[in-house]
Parts: sequence; C-alpha cells; structure tokens
Amino acid sequence: MIADGGRALAALVVRLAARGVPVDDVVVAGGTVLAQPALYEAFTSALAESLPGARPQPLRVPPVEGAVALARSLL
Repeated sequence: MIADGGRALAALVVRLAARGVPVDDVVVAGGTVLAQPALYEAFTSALAESLPGARPQPLRVPPVEGAVALARSLL
C-alpha cells in the first residue's frame, strides 16, 4: 500500500513533466509524506525509475515562508 502511494505521487510528477513543467528539482512538503520515511522512500524510488533526472528533496523551511513570498510577489 505504501509503495502504491509512492508510485501514485510519482505519477503526478510525471504528468506535470509531460505537460512541460520543469521537474528537475522536486520539493516535497507536507506532514503525510515527510513524517513517513517509508512513503518518502517509495516516492523517491518510483520517481527515480520514471524520471531519472528529477531530484526530490524535502522542503527545508516552514511552508508559511513560501506563502508569504507568494503574497509579497502579488503586492
């Protein structure tokens, strides 16, 4: 079940790549993935199989920092 979840998440990234979205750096955020090492590993393994050039990495700052940066860019 965890492996299926990892593959499903990787499939979403593959879909974005097929639509032309750059996926060289894939930042992973959210408690569900980051708090479950087995799910994160399943995702990164599936992603490596599907998109070998993608580099997944966990978000290193609180998500609110991204929200603030986005809000500032809209001012």
